[in-house]
Amino acid sequence: MDVEEGGNTKELNRKVTVDNELTLEQIAKWRETIAEMPHIEMARLVRFAPSGHPVFDTRYPLHEQFEARFKSLGGMTPEVSKTIGWQ
Repeated sequence: MDVEEGGNTKELNRKVTVDNELTLEQIAKWRETIAEMPHIEMARLVRFAPSGHPVFDTRYPLHEQFEARFKSLGGMTPEVSKTIGWQ
């Protein structure tokens, strides 16, 4: 899935409730998204996610799943870092 095509994370980011609490449905959707997320999209999320992003919020099990999958794909390699840039 192409990052620009999918737009999964952008859509899910908009669905986070005002008080930043995720519903069980949103957690389940994020789990599916993380399981299918390409390496480059994960790297972009690591680098560019706003502070308090639900995937990295330790109140939810998402950060553990994300970290394990991202590491299994190779993590933030120099090549991936150059590809995603800084802006």
